[in-house]
Amino acid sequence: MSPPVQIPIPPLPEDVLKLPTQSDESTECAKSKIVEKIIKTSEVNETIETVAKQSIMEMHQDRMFFLREQLKLLKDTEWRYQPIDKLIGSCASSEAP
Repeated sequence: MSPPVQIPIPPLPEDVLKLPTQSDESTECAKSKIVEKIIKTSEVNETIETVAKQSIMEMHQDRMFFLREQLKLLKDTEWRYQPIDKLIGSCASSEAP
């Protein structure tokens, strides 16, 4: 089985998680800072969503590669084993009176 895919998560900007402080700034300046934080938060969410989609796609590709390798191995070693239909048929005929 393939190893789990590591999902790189970009670091969050430090000021995204901080609440705005009420200082001597005007309300307009405070509003613009809130808008900036909302934009940064949405950018972080979008980045996380993109990374998650990429990792899901990579995991799918890894599974498909693994299944193709298993199928190739089965085809390459098929000559070693008798078909199950032949085994079932031979067992059924030997048990019949």
